Amino acid sequence: KYVLLYMGWSNAIVFLIEISFGILDKKGDLNRYLMEDGEPSKDDCLTLPIDTLIKRRAVPATVDQGFFNILAIFEMAMIGTLGVAAVATLTVCRTIMSVAWIPLQGVVDALPKMMGKANGSLKEDSGRVVFNILLLSLLVNCLLAFGIYVFAAQLIALLSHEPVVREAGLGYLKVLSFTSVGMGMIWIIRSLFKAAGDMHSALKISLLSTYATIILMPLFAFTFHMGLIGAAWAQLIGRALGLVYSLYLFRVSGHVDIGRHDFVVDTEPMKEVVGIGSYSSLQMVLMILYGGLLVKIASGFGTSAVAAFGIINNIGILLTIVGSGLWTAASTLAGQNFNAGQPKRAMEAVRQC
Repeated sequence: KYVLLYMGWSNAIVFLIEISFGILDKKGDLNRYLMEDGEPSKDDCLTLPIDTLIKRRAVPATVDQGFFNILAIFEMAMIGTLGVAAVATLTVCRTIMSVAWIPLQGVVDALPKMMGKANGSLKEDSGRVVFNILLLSLLVNCLLAFGIYVFAAQLIALLSHEPVVREAGLGYLKVLSFTSVGMGMIWIIRSLFKAAGDMHSALKISLLSTYATIILMPLFAFTFHMGLIGAAWAQLIGRALGLVYSLYLFRVSGHVDIGRHDFVVDTEPMKEVVGIGSYSSLQMVLMILYGGLLVKIASGFGTSAVAAFGIINNIGILLTIVGSGLWTAASTLAGQNFNAGQPKRAMEAVRQC
C-alpha cells in the first residue's frame, strides 16, 4: 500500500520537476518561451513589455508555490496511512505552527517595496537592507519557535481535548518548532529573490528543499518506523538543506548583492518593514484565529471531524497556486516601477495581473 501511494504521488512530483527543469534549462522549450525577448537582468522590469515580465515572473512563481502546496498534501496523504488520529494531530499542529507565519507574512509583503527601493533610489545600500531584513526575520523566527517549543503541550490542549492527539502531537510539534526556523528563512530568502526579479533562484531552492523532504519523509516515517515524528524530522533535514543552498545562491546570484561590508545592524530598514508589513500581519492574525476556532469547533465532534477539516484545507490550498504566482508578479513589478519613478507602468502591471 505504501509503495503504491508513493508511486502515485511521485508521478505528480515528477511532473512538477519536469516543468521546473523546463524553466531552468536554458535549452528547454519553456525557458525559450519565457526568455524570447532577451535574457533577464536587474533592470528588465523597467524596460521590457509588461506582458513579458508577467509571464517571466508568474509562471516560475506558480510552479514554485505549487511545490510547497504539493508537499503539504503529500505529507497529509502519507500520514493518512497511519490512521485518523495521526491526520487529526497533523491538522492541530499545523494550525499552531501557522502562528510563526504572522510576522513573516508582513515581511514578505513588505519586500517588493523594500527591494524596489534597494534596486532603485537606494541601490548602493541594497546589501545593507537585505542583511537587516534577514536579521529581523531570523530573530523573530527564533523567538516564535522557542515559544512554541516551550508551550507545546498547552497549545495542543487549547485546540484539542483528545488524549491521543495530545500525546502524539507533543513530540511532533516540538520538532516542527525547530523546523519552522528553516522554513521561515527559506520563505523570506525565496521572497527576496522574487522581489529582486530572480524567479529562477527561488524555484531552485523549492526544487531542492521539497524533493529532499519528499524522499526522506516515507523513509523516516515508515522504514525507520518513526511515524509522525519521522515526518517532522524529514522536514527539518529537507529545510536545512534548502536553507544552506539558498545561502549559497546569495553568493553566486547577481540579483541580490550582499557582502561582508553590509553586515551592519541598521534599525531603519527594520522599522520600515514593520510599518509596511503590520497590516498584512494583522490580517494573518485574523485568519489564524478563524482557523483555530474552526479546529476547536471540529474537535467537539471528535477526532474524525478534525481530520476531515485538515484534509479539506489541504485540497483547498490548490486553489491558491495560480493566484499566488500572479500576486508575486504584480507586487514585484509594482514595487520596482513605483520606486523607479514609473507609477503608470506599475499600475499597468497590476491591472494586467
